[in-house]
Amino acid sequence: MTVDLVIANGTLVTPDRLLDSAIAVDDGEIVAVGDERTLPDADERVDASGMLVLPGVVDPHVHIDGRSCVD
Repeated sequence: MTVDLVIANGTLVTPDRLLDSAIAVDDGEIVAVGDERTLPDADERVDASGMLVLPGVVDPHVHIDGRSCVD
């Protein structure tokens, strides 16, 4: 099995904790989380060394200040 994308070497942020883990993504969905060596081969690999991996976060820089907000 080959997936579309593996994101490795980053810090995966979940609602409960931070994980030093890789994720495999296929057809836009996370299909596996774990040690990169245990994940399937991928068409594309992203090295996220030193970065946070925030699954599902589209734009973390949003200002929500009520009616006067331009965001």
